Amino acid sequence: MKKIICIILCAALMLTLTGCLGDGSVKNPSVMSDGTSWDGSWTGMGGYLGVEQPEGDFLLLTTNGDLDGVDLHYATWIGGGETELSDGSYVYDCQLYLMTEECGISEDAMDTMQLWREQIGAGFSVTEERTVTANGVDFTLVFYDCLEEDSHFASGVTAMGVWKSIVIVADLGKVEDYDLDLAAVIEDFLSGFHYA
Repeated sequence: MKKIICIILCAALMLTLTGCLGDGSVKNPSVMSDGTSWDGSWTGMGGYLGVEQPEGDFLLLTTNGDLDGVDLHYATWIGGGETELSDGSYVYDCQLYLMTEECGISEDAMDTMQLWREQIGAGFSVTEERTVTANGVDFTLVFYDCLEEDSHFASGVTAMGVWKSIVIVADLGKVEDYDLDLAAVIEDFLSGFHYA
């Protein structure tokens, strides 16, 4: 999953640098499908999803949720303390990724979500899998332990769902000694999604 996220982030950066992302703005809707008015504190994801700030000490680190001309959007929140690595980069006690991909039709979205699900088996030991419904969308939660020795995180959970023709993937990882209820945090996070 970490390699996939890196590939996505690199692709988004390349599109930005080459000017392939249009004018860089997406108009967020004024009213969401549930009747909620758009809230300026939300993180916008492509004009079709507004995301409330995660509970706890999470801070928004990166987002391309307002970029036009690309069907893949992401946002990253960090929590806890930070550690500087020898290469000058930083890792955090926990990290929450959100990715969305517009697939055109719901059948393609379901197929894409299945591909994401199959990727979880590489480098992870799945410990539990269950389904939750949040704001009308069914999400599969896959809890895992990290197997790779070079992984910063010890465990995590990935949530995958489809809304209309959009695949939604959220991943929450944490270090071993960080006190965080993965299930409670991810379910609360999913309940803060507002769809256009």
